[in-house]
Amino acid sequence: MNYISSITNPHPGKFIVCKSPIEDFNNNSILTVNPGEQAIFVNNGTIAGIFENGRYELSTQNYPFLNAFRRFLANGNLTYHCTIFFVSDTQSPEILWGMSLPVRDPVQQIFTKIFVRGSYTLRVIDGAKLLVSLMGMNINFMGPSDIKVYYGNKFQQLISNAIAKYIAASNREVLEMCADNLSISEAIQPTLNIPLSEFGLELTNFTISAMDIDANDPNRRILEMAYARQREVEILGANYGMIKDTDVRINASQTSFAGMSFGTPYASTVQQHAREYHNHQPNADNVGTTSDDPIRKLHQLSELLEKGLISREEFDNAKAQILSKMI
Repeated sequence: MNYISSITNPHPGKFIVCKSPIEDFNNNSILTVNPGEQAIFVNNGTIAGIFENGRYELSTQNYPFLNAFRRFLANGNLTYHCTIFFVSDTQSPEILWGMSLPVRDPVQQIFTKIFVRGSYTLRVIDGAKLLVSLMGMNINFMGPSDIKVYYGNKFQQLISNAIAKYIAASNREVLEMCADNLSISEAIQPTLNIPLSEFGLELTNFTISAMDIDANDPNRRILEMAYARQREVEILGANYGMIKDTDVRINASQTSFAGMSFGTPYASTVQQHAREYHNHQPNADNVGTTSDDPIRKLHQLSELLEKGLISREEFDNAKAQILSKMI
């Protein structure tokens, strides 16, 4: 049986974790660890030794822990048997994430669903911790894309908790924070690195690219309607009640008028009155000079509309002219 005397990473720079196919090697074999990686010796699920980048001559004299790997003599040489993993500490490619998240708006005190998405990059800061977290998964290779396979759900939960806690402690409206992605990203990244360090990993970059409120969220729709009514009151001021009362009367009269059934003679009479009014109705200038009381004008217009003497279009045009002089 031939045993290997030189050990190197078979796929340098390609994987975050790469298991060496070599498990049997001779005494005084040479281990070469490339820059940006570690070589980790594992025996029966226990980490026995870690080598940073460099060139090493493996012998029990230089590294006593190799005694635990001693197997038997072959061709007069002492041999060893163990598992060797190469772990890269270079930055991973960008990894995308996204989620929907229900939160309570700190200002409005309503539950709101938000959609959040972004990206992050990682690097290994402790290869031993990473391997321990992967023990039992029978991993030979782990590339950047495999991060989401092994840790994706855990990372999603960490991000979700961090964003929810940030929003709860912010005392700011969610709608305002949706336009502040950069500040939120910078604030959250350190809090995410604390639990990630347990896996021997750290975020080198964390970004929230978008945070949007669900347009169909019923609580938000009710809130926006309330804001619209409040703004309407602010614009119309003291005349709000009068104008709304007039609109209610008009809508009620139209409903009643539309629900009635008229014979031909009565319908003709209404049409005749409407034509007579149209021929003699005041123009925009006359409407403005009939009276100085705009509320009275609105009531007069609504009465004419109720009696069918003017069309809805004529009423709306006259009403708009009156309101434009009031606001």
